[in-house]
Amino acid sequence: MWIGFILAGGVDFINGLHFLYPAVPGFGGQLYNLQPFFTTPPWNAIGWTPIPIFPYAVGLAFFMPLDLSFSCWFFYLFWKAERVFGSVLGLRNFPNFPYIEAQTSGAYIGLCVLAIWGTRHHIRQMFSTVFFRKKIHNTDSAQEPISYANALFGALIGFTLLIAFSVRAGMTFWASMIFFIIYFVLSIGITRMRAELGSPVHDLHRAGAHYMMVDTLGSRAFTAGDLTIFSFYQFFNRAYRGHVMPHQLEGFKLAERSRMHLKIFFWAIVIAAVVSSVTSFWAALDSFYRFGVSNVGKVPESFGQLQRWLSLPSSVDYGAGLAMGTGFSFTFLLAVLRMNLFWWPLHPAGYAVASNWSMNLFWFSILISWVIKYTILRSGGLKLHRQGIPFFTGIILGEFIIGGFWMMRGAFLGVPTYKFLF
Repeated sequence: MWIGFILAGGVDFINGLHFLYPAVPGFGGQLYNLQPFFTTPPWNAIGWTPIPIFPYAVGLAFFMPLDLSFSCWFFYLFWKAERVFGSVLGLRNFPNFPYIEAQTSGAYIGLCVLAIWGTRHHIRQMFSTVFFRKKIHNTDSAQEPISYANALFGALIGFTLLIAFSVRAGMTFWASMIFFIIYFVLSIGITRMRAELGSPVHDLHRAGAHYMMVDTLGSRAFTAGDLTIFSFYQFFNRAYRGHVMPHQLEGFKLAERSRMHLKIFFWAIVIAAVVSSVTSFWAALDSFYRFGVSNVGKVPESFGQLQRWLSLPSSVDYGAGLAMGTGFSFTFLLAVLRMNLFWWPLHPAGYAVASNWSMNLFWFSILISWVIKYTILRSGGLKLHRQGIPFFTGIILGEFIIGGFWMMRGAFLGVPTYKFLF
């Protein structure tokens, strides 16, 4: 483990010194882009294609299932090939082709449906417990962080309050219903994928609930109040890489593994949610008044988008709807093939996450890790794989600890500093 720690931490330590003292040689630190090498049609349709290497990403990908890591970089190149193929056929002249965001949205909806279908027996037993007081076999309800009845009641109350708040703010009832249904469907898909497979990215830039609705139905289908609240809700829908739900589920799993009392852990999360909500509003208001709302984060993006929706209204985009259905169907096809063919190498989750913006930063690191892990398993089997686990754990710890030191130094001193991500 210490060898991996020294290798990854040493790179970040030297790069940090290079940032402060340019005379000190550094290691990389740039996102090398392949796009300038492809200047003529149809190859120039690939767009921004960086080939970065992040040691911690190589380490994390080593712990991913081999079929998922393969699918991540394979489908990343698949999306690039789709752009090139569209350019060959002249389809790039159609706006938004090949509708990658819409295909991704459909894929995540497919993951949610697969997750619900896979747990349908437990869900049926849960409703039997709530409404008919039947006991679920092989489970101890006393160990659950909250009873099924309270969980269902809380979900219904929370959903009702969200709809009521949105309608009061200016949205129509049907728009708010569809919005939050889509949001929670995506949330379930993301959480299930993260829990089972440990996907490194799930940001869904420009593929969230409000984008899905407007891009498919057109902005003409919604009132000005709907579009305005969509823009206000941009703060938790612009990207889902920091989604709360998968983090909470991972927290419960860690608490279970460490034999913590899950009820106490549940109330700790509730208290943390209340405190963080208050402090977040406080921090946001402080930044807005200190620097101006238009200068903070992605606020201008939200309302620039609203201006375009209102001044340039769009109609129904049948291509986006078709692409969404294609993504949904292809996800199901991959799942069926994976369940029936043991040798099938492509994972439906890889199809969903490969189009995410963050995959631009991680695909090459995942490719390197996949090659290493595949070689280890082919040559030394599980024994050699287990022997390699401490090394890759050290790589992860080395990059985060030493890289985190430089970032904390910059935060405390209020000066620019080396960032190990990008």
